[in-house]
Amino acid sequence: MNDRRRENRKTEENDVSLGFINQKYAERYTEISPGRTKNLSLSGMNVICSRIYPVNTPLKIILPVRGNKTNILRIDGKVIWNLTEDNSEVMEAGIKFTDLSPIQSLILMEHLFGRPNLNNPG
Repeated sequence: MNDRRRENRKTEENDVSLGFINQKYAERYTEISPGRTKNLSLSGMNVICSRIYPVNTPLKIILPVRGNKTNILRIDGKVIWNLTEDNSEVMEAGIKFTDLSPIQSLILMEHLFGRPNLNNPG
């Protein structure tokens, strides 16, 4: 399979919670399930979970990112692919972030790439 992603991904195992958004009731979650990230980028993540979500399912993602302090990001996303092996209870999904605020983007960027050194521009 040819990898067409433009974003670099950081291989990382991190606990995450996935909330299924019921479209009829907007932000009301009908189900929250745990998962574990395999990798993470500024545009999305690959997650291992025990439930399969259909492609295009909107999710609310609760993602703790650790740095100098732990930040809990609540990010909207949607499933863009999923994969399961026969006779396995483990599913894998590709999730695209759909609505990152500027602050969430900065927190995620610092987590992925480290804090920029503003005292040494070059």
